[in-house]
Amino acid sequence: MSYFATISGANLEGAQVDGLAFVPAISAQDYVRNLVPAIAALDGEPVYLCDDTTTGTSDDFIGSAQDQATEFGSLEDHPMVRLLALCEQKKAVLRIWYPHSSPTDFERAVSCRSALEAVSLMIEQGYAGHWYFRVAP
Repeated sequence: MSYFATISGANLEGAQVDGLAFVPAISAQDYVRNLVPAIAALDGEPVYLCDDTTTGTSDDFIGSAQDQATEFGSLEDHPMVRLLALCEQKKAVLRIWYPHSSPTDFERAVSCRSALEAVSLMIEQGYAGHWYFRVAP
């Protein structure tokens, strides 16, 4: 499987983060498209897939953030910081998950109230397991 990340609850038209394209989730692959009603109910609308522009998922983007957090104990200068800042600015919800054991693994996300809290948990968790985060203002 691959990592997925969605942003919900804000219009992202014109928003840019290096390494990502914000694809309306209703236009994404079947797995994500089928989750739109459930994610929208939890996080708001519209729902966007954070597409790494290579895999049709968020795997390359999240994987590189996880690598950096583990190897260097920091996400400084990683585009993840810009993504989290964008979510705070737009008051949008970022959800990150890895559908390892169930298609509904997106529901396992640990809630964070700020980008700072999310970064701390990402660095702390590193490779200890798959990332499951929900960052909401």
